[in-house]
Amino acid sequence: MNRFRFYITILSSRVEVHPLNHWKTSLVDERQEGPHYRRRFNGTLTFTDNNGSDDFSMLYLIETASPCERLILEIEEKDSAADTYHDYWEGHFSTTDGKFDLDKCTFEITPLPYDSYTQFDIYGDVKYNILSGVLLEVTTSTVDPVVSYTRNRWLMDVIEYLVHNIAPTATIESDIFTNVYNYASFETNYYTLLTIAQKSDIKRPTSTDKATIAMLSFNELMTMLRGMFNVYWTYDYDTDVFRLEHITYWYGEAGLDLRTQAMSQQQNKYNYDLSEMYRTEQWSFMEAADNNFTTHTIWIIYTL
Repeated sequence: MNRFRFYITILSSRVEVHPLNHWKTSLVDERQEGPHYRRRFNGTLTFTDNNGSDDFSMLYLIETASPCERLILEIEEKDSAADTYHDYWEGHFSTTDGKFDLDKCTFEITPLPYDSYTQFDIYGDVKYNILSGVLLEVTTSTVDPVVSYTRNRWLMDVIEYLVHNIAPTATIESDIFTNVYNYASFETNYYTLLTIAQKSDIKRPTSTDKATIAMLSFNELMTMLRGMFNVYWTYDYDTDVFRLEHITYWYGEAGLDLRTQAMSQQQNKYNYDLSEMYRTEQWSFMEAADNNFTTHTIWIIYTL
């Protein structure tokens, strides 16, 4: 009996398939930009009609009829003790992601992970009009000179709107943007007052016609927030919780001291990862009006 079994789900049909060269593939836990890891498929599966099934013909039929159809690939592993199979890994692909060889009648594919983050992979770049999606307007004002901006949206409302377009029932949690205490700065949290607006409504706050369109995607907003506030997000499909926090939220907890454990013996070695130890950073805001927001260079000094 084979150690692994493979199944493809097409719409409501689940079919066992028999890919070649799967022994040359592996699963790799890959760290994403932020606090979470994803288990990715490393290598390529090859489907043919010459391995006791008609896998190639089936996939080519899908290619000609519905090439954008998303196919779910399930891998099961045999439990030798119980002589049963259990879930091992789940991925997805469409035939447009792979490579067909019509002369050899083969189809090659490297499936993508099908996990909590799959929907964000698929829809993260889709843009939505946040002005029509978030109707509540908020007023903010400057002090000197006094200018009122009446066409803002709460940042958290925009985050919720974009997340719910991808995960409609998700609970959105963010201590860094909602709590009165800022755990990163150890001060009163003014991030709770953050708003977002269309640029034209900031440049011309008293215009007769206010902006009606501000297209923004989830990925664009997350990139902005990561650059400005050093925040990262996670999503758990099982609990349906989306969380957005400062980097110290994820890495601020004490780790385990393994120095006295047998596994650490003769392991007192280390090296520096200099690739992310930048000497300078530059911060700037488009159309900055004063020296507080024009380009500044921050020099970073490392000390031991």
